[in-house]
Amino acid sequence: MDINQLSSLVQRLQATQGALNEPAHDKVTGLYTFSFFTVRLAFSLERIKQSSFRRFGVLFAEVPQFAELKHQLSPAELNNFMRKLADQFRLTLRPTDTMAWSPDDGVFLTLIEEIPSPEAPLRIAGRVRDSMKRFLDLNDAGVDLRVNLGVLLCDSEYEDVQEVLTDIETAREQLRAGMYTNPSIFDREMLKARR
Repeated sequence: MDINQLSSLVQRLQATQGALNEPAHDKVTGLYTFSFFTVRLAFSLERIKQSSFRRFGVLFAEVPQFAELKHQLSPAELNNFMRKLADQFRLTLRPTDTMAWSPDDGVFLTLIEEIPSPEAPLRIAGRVRDSMKRFLDLNDAGVDLRVNLGVLLCDSEYEDVQEVLTDIETAREQLRAGMYTNPSIFDREMLKARR
């Protein structure tokens, strides 16, 4: 590692220091917190820049009607619903994947560091979508709940975590607008061409 790489790593670590002092797990879902997820994401970005790994993925899933659901359920019912929905991730994904919940953004995020084949992200996303759909169909509380799900493939061209998160938000907007099938795989170049 040369001095520039070391300096870059130190700067990234300093930027994530506040996140390291916060709780690692969300108290409702039991998944990792968003701040912990961003620390792991920063390390994954650094890892692909330093090694032969070419890509990793960030799976994102949202229930667009979440705000409406918040108004229909009591806080205890909503917490129970979110805990059970989070269980769909734990049951479907590998224990080595970093699964997180961001209540501010209303999105589940999963860092998929090992991608064994080009078709693996779509297979993983399809499994998660099917599991969440079964759960939502049984627990829709009369709101007709759906899930939007995609995977952003990340490469060493991403400068920082914020750039990845911006692309995830762009991909979420495009899924909400019906511009892609559900689930879809996104990458930096594809999103850049759509802006």
